[in-house]
Amino acid sequence: MSDSMMKRNYLLLAELFDDVRQLPARARSVAIGGLELRFELLLSAEAGALVSLAQGTEPGGAAEPEMELELRFDQQTVEALSYQDAQGIRRVYPTPGCLDPREYARQNEFLNLWLIDCKTLRHSFRSATKAAA
Repeated sequence: MSDSMMKRNYLLLAELFDDVRQLPARARSVAIGGLELRFELLLSAEAGALVSLAQGTEPGGAAEPEMELELRFDQQTVEALSYQDAQGIRRVYPTPGCLDPREYARQNEFLNLWLIDCKTLRHSFRSATKAAA
C-alpha cells in the first residue's frame, strides 16, 4: 500500500470536517436517502488520533460497515486498522506487530472508495465541534 493512498484518504476525510486537527468527540451526518454516517473520536494526541467511522441506515440502528482509523497529522495520512460488518471483524494487524498485507490493502482501498462515496453523498461533520459543545 502506497503512502499516496493514505494521503488521498487523509485529504478526503479532512474534507468532512472544519479542521481535522480539532475533531469533535462524536458527530453524525445524514445524507441523501437518509443514509447516516457516524464519527467517534476514540483517542486523541498531538501527533494524531484514533477514530471510528460507521455507516447506518437508521439512527440507533446497526452500523455497517464500521472502521477504526489512525490519523497521523504530521504525515497527513490515515490508515485503516479494522473493518467490521455483519460477517464479523477483520483487523489489519491480527496480532500486535504482525501486519496482514492483503487485509491492509483491501481495507485502505475500501476506505478510499467509501470516502469518495461520502463526498458524493455530501456527508459533512462541519461545525460538529460547535454543535457538540
